[in-house]
Amino acid sequence: MENSHRIVWLYRGKTTGRYFANLAANTQLDSYAQNISRLRLLPSLALSDLASFRSLDLDRELAIYLARKRRSKWFARHPMTRAAFIGIARLRAAWAFLTFLRYFRETQPRAIGIWNGMKFPETLIVCAAQACGIPVLRFELGMLPYTRVIDGKGINFENSVPRTPAFYHALPPPPEILPPSLVRRPRNPAKGCDATSNEIPLPKSYLFVPFQVAMDTQILAFSPWIPSMRALFSLMVEARDELARKHPELADVHVVFKEHPTCPERYEDLHALAKAHGRVLFANDNSTQQLIEGAEAVLTINSTVGIEGLLYRKKVIVLGQAFYDLEGMTLHAGSRVQLLDAVERVFAWQPDHDLAGRFLNYLATEYCVPRKEGKPEEFLSGDLDNWAANEKRIRSILAEAERAGLPS
Repeated sequence: MENSHRIVWLYRGKTTGRYFANLAANTQLDSYAQNISRLRLLPSLALSDLASFRSLDLDRELAIYLARKRRSKWFARHPMTRAAFIGIARLRAAWAFLTFLRYFRETQPRAIGIWNGMKFPETLIVCAAQACGIPVLRFELGMLPYTRVIDGKGINFENSVPRTPAFYHALPPPPEILPPSLVRRPRNPAKGCDATSNEIPLPKSYLFVPFQVAMDTQILAFSPWIPSMRALFSLMVEARDELARKHPELADVHVVFKEHPTCPERYEDLHALAKAHGRVLFANDNSTQQLIEGAEAVLTINSTVGIEGLLYRKKVIVLGQAFYDLEGMTLHAGSRVQLLDAVERVFAWQPDHDLAGRFLNYLATEYCVPRKEGKPEEFLSGDLDNWAANEKRIRSILAEAERAGLPS
């Protein structure tokens, strides 16, 4: 067992393991990386820990895991096996929670770090750490090009980025932010080669709608009314047609979709529907930057493409829960009726570009941790990290936790 009161970077996969090992080796933090699959501990049976378990909401902690399994595994959704699968998942969650409680009681870490923290069993790691009063640092890819995120509260919609426009208006005027060239992600092998030869000419006027990874936590946790990309497709086609019906002068407005390049799910049925419609199309081989720059507006559930739209001073409509969905900076559509209204309003609406500039400057200078430029698949490579910036951000979070009364 490692020495107590050190920072512990907990991981499962080899890639995140390499990143955390590099983090420990290249900073002055007293820390070490620990593969959670190599913990050889029995669950804690202490009365206080059993009491903590009884207060745990297993249904909430397992919600994303079970939703993913229902979509990908027949036995997780079949009426004959579903109950057994859920029961086994609950037993595994109980075992994991009580095991991590024992680990934290014995090692007494100053803090822990995990990648993402919204998947099983990382959700139980977070719960166990919180039960022990241990600060948790969550790591993720950054929402700006060549950055990553280290947050002491959460990721995505649950992160610590302030949500009130007044906070940003009170900041000093930012310098002009020149939008960078966006990173082109490699295509999932299931989608074929990552070629650009199939780029299509874009219509004069269109709304750009990027698809997201079908079973990503962004959709499973933060998309309360749009459950899938197929539902998104249907809603957007309906909104376009309603716009054309009410405003004949906008009848030639198209909807341009782009599938997420890393998502393995295929949408041949939607391609056929788009082709039959005539003013709906897919532009999978066009760059996201090109699609943003030419669009009348960007409509997204909660993708980072929404932030990229702000970088290019585009109008953005948010359909899910997104931390960048600020009043005046974006339009929000939380239902079918609101979506129809937002699509109709967006052509005359003008966003608050000053607010957007201040918000983006805050992300760039205060929130995101900068990295060196590199290929998208090298997002965890130790050669690309600014370790001093990593360490500065981590120390800031721990100092804030100490001020809030948590041990650090």
